[in-house]
Amino acid sequence: MTSINNVIRSLVKNGKVTLGYDQARKALTRDGNKPVVLIVAKNCPKEKLSKLIELAKEKRVPIYHYEGTSEDLGIACGKPFFTLVLTVLDAGGVDISPILKGAKTYA
Repeated sequence: MTSINNVIRSLVKNGKVTLGYDQARKALTRDGNKPVVLIVAKNCPKEKLSKLIELAKEKRVPIYHYEGTSEDLGIACGKPFFTLVLTVLDAGGVDISPILKGAKTYA
């Protein structure tokens, strides 16, 4: 998970990302550029995860199921708060292949 955390930290620093469930839903429902990938903490409530999967399915956006909790994801992002979902809008030159390899695209 350490290498994934390094990628996440680089994404937050160099890419274009949003943090939080509501921001992820907005990114999946607006017209225009779709998110590159969603990174979802393992303690995301089932109802919220189901909604994200449903929305991601429509736009064919992969979801990476992060092995840590929302607290761990917040720490990986370098933020002093819990983060349920990290939405990657633009990788900003960061190699996200380790995340994409583990991500699932729902059909």
